Amino acid sequence: MKYIITILLLLSLTGCEVDSFTIKKQGLFPEGMAFDKNKNKLFVSSVFHGSIYEIDLQDKQLSVAIEDSELVSSLGVEIDEKHNRLLVCNSDPGTGKNSTPGTTGKLAQVRSYDLKSGRLLTVYNLSDLQPESPHLANDLALDRKGNIYVTDSFSPNIYKIDLQGQMSIFTSHPDFAPSPNNFGLNGLVVHPDGFLIVAKYEGGQLFKVPLDNPKNIDVVLISEDIPTIDGILLKSSNELYLVSNALPQMTHSEKIFKLRTSDHWSSAVTQGEILIDRTFPTSLIKIKGQFLYLETFLSRLFSGDPNVEEFGLKKFNL
Repeated sequence: MKYIITILLLLSLTGCEVDSFTIKKQGLFPEGMAFDKNKNKLFVSSVFHGSIYEIDLQDKQLSVAIEDSELVSSLGVEIDEKHNRLLVCNSDPGTGKNSTPGTTGKLAQVRSYDLKSGRLLTVYNLSDLQPESPHLANDLALDRKGNIYVTDSFSPNIYKIDLQGQMSIFTSHPDFAPSPNNFGLNGLVVHPDGFLIVAKYEGGQLFKVPLDNPKNIDVVLISEDIPTIDGILLKSSNELYLVSNALPQMTHSEKIFKLRTSDHWSSAVTQGEILIDRTFPTSLIKIKGQFLYLETFLSRLFSGDPNVEEFGLKKFNL
């Protein structure tokens, strides 16, 4: 059953604009989000609860969309409109209420649900491809055909799930690997010209990976050092937004950066940045022409405090 939780709006939602608002839900700790334009609803994941929630942008309510006992920590989410499914990264960083010693740092799944009913369709156990390695499925993206690409933050892999459900390690590289107690690959996007742009959290790197030649990996040369990169979002074919946050042991500022390329993402120049309060922003999204970022407060959860009640989506212009 869906239950309704109060959602406190700070700024009104009028016409075609979506303004900043605060979500009030004990221990939500969202990480990823996806917008269903047909229903005017926003899906958000939950690192602590595991469940998938939806925000109705018309009546300003938050409710449970998917409650699945096998969801430990839900991270990246994506809507596959063509196949009427919601795709969810299911992992265990060790901070969720459903976390277990058997899954902590080992779980990497994509779970597929019917977009209308929430019924579980398919489970893809990506960790089975390398059972002895650590794993954390972080984010996912779809190409035009419907193939799914998934990043692993604990192993140096990008996975592919094709239209027949066949799982494979799409590409792997030592530079993708994180140092101990850190995160490696994180956000990714599919560029319309046929390549992935993939972020590495530690060290703030971007990689360009051609879909037709995934071993031909190039580092995107960025004009300035960025400490970490979490979520990324294409603004246009030549412009990209990225968010940089800070784990509890880190001291750098949290920011959103705008990058622009003039050489097809061989390199990029920063064209602006926004300083953000330490709210651990993760994901970026475009809704009805507005750009927003997700305030998750995950640094509190990673420090052992699950007692956060308010989270938010904040509008930005850069």
